[in-house]
Amino acid sequence: MNAKNLKWLPLAALLSAALLGCAGTPGPTEGPRGGPASIPDGTWEGTLDASGTKLKLILHSDQGKVKLDVPQQNAFGIEASSVEKEGGGAEARTVIRFRSIGAAFAGILKDDEIAGQWEQGASKLPLTLRRTAAGAAIPAAPAAPGLDVTFPGGAEGVTLAGTLVLPEGKGPFPAAILLSGSGPQDRDETVFGKKPFAIIARVLASRGVATLRFDDRGFGASKGDFASATSADFARDAEAALRFLRTDARIRADGIGYVGHSEGGLVALIAAVTPSIPQKAPAFVACLSGPMMKGIDILLSQSAAILRASGTDEKAVESAAAINGKVYRLILDSQTYPKAEVSSALEAAGLKKEDAEAQHAVLGSPWYKAFLASDPEKLALRLRLPFVAYFAEKDVQVPAASNGEHAEEVAAAVRAAGFPAVVKTWPGLNHLYQKAGTGLPQEYGGLEGDFSEETAAELAGTLLSF
Repeated sequence: MNAKNLKWLPLAALLSAALLGCAGTPGPTEGPRGGPASIPDGTWEGTLDASGTKLKLILHSDQGKVKLDVPQQNAFGIEASSVEKEGGGAEARTVIRFRSIGAAFAGILKDDEIAGQWEQGASKLPLTLRRTAAGAAIPAAPAAPGLDVTFPGGAEGVTLAGTLVLPEGKGPFPAAILLSGSGPQDRDETVFGKKPFAIIARVLASRGVATLRFDDRGFGASKGDFASATSADFARDAEAALRFLRTDARIRADGIGYVGHSEGGLVALIAAVTPSIPQKAPAFVACLSGPMMKGIDILLSQSAAILRASGTDEKAVESAAAINGKVYRLILDSQTYPKAEVSSALEAAGLKKEDAEAQHAVLGSPWYKAFLASDPEKLALRLRLPFVAYFAEKDVQVPAASNGEHAEEVAAAVRAAGFPAVVKTWPGLNHLYQKAGTGLPQEYGGLEGDFSEETAAELAGTLLSF
């Protein structure tokens, strides 16, 4: 969620590789520059047609800041590195560059439309962006005030910066460490202007539970290397947060646990079950739409769910699954990244050579192979502590039905060991626990409301009951 580094995307082989990282920063043939430009605030949408594959792009402009979302590839919050004006008069072009993915869009702005061309690598594709009626993303609800803190992370050179929110009254208080989903995240897990973790922190504090949330290593105010990190590395940071809170007299040392959202649920399980340093187990683990299936299966199911919800026909969904599965298994079955074999498989599926080449930065990352090989249920079955698993009915990123079945098996094992366990699917909610229509990620920013306060309140009550 949030500012998704393209390194963390599931491969959607049905889709063009047009948006997957290429080296360099391409740009249109430049005319005379007129200096910085601005795009009217709002949400702008358009569709790329790359070799017959349609890929929806959503641009958000808010007070001079421009971000790009590619929902079908689960990429959100890609920040524009520059917005400039080239040329003059009626033919003046607005040029938006995205250095992080080596792409640029140049077009002529007229009223509520920008007509032009998307360039990335060797690809040059026509694109027209139109401002939607939804306008800018609906702002997030206010957060609770908190205390800025810093503490050593789980590896040398990692310092984590975060916010500690304490309930009113006299402690010591139980506490939840909030662990974010995939991609570089700030402490609020901000996406589309929504701040799920800020809402959770406020609601939990109002009911007597303290929270610690922090920027991912190498992101925001935290120090360290994000790019080479895997879920196991983020788990070491979670352990560091647990050690840090146990030194605070305002916090009940035996009442601290993990609350992980999306991949953060996997991170919580790794930290709880396989700590790098022997220490007392956390008081609980709560997974909010945390994957409970093997990594390869969650990526396949996520891609299929998004494509189906987008209206893709079943034959195309099955074709994408076959291609994805072949590539994933190539990666899993090789000790080192099988670049030649992956290229061959992608090109056989119809991708151009240069587009297949662009996939390697994503598929060859340490995180990608580690996530494909992950087995959250196997970890969770080893839990000997209170367990919560929430899912959302309309979640297309971590589908509730399939993951919920695995969570029920975990809950049964936890109860058999003498500990409480809760598994619940929240009706009508999406991956961000908002009231949703289709559940597709492109809805997130325009929906009324933020993370469901009802869900957060029930979570607080459940944690206090342990």
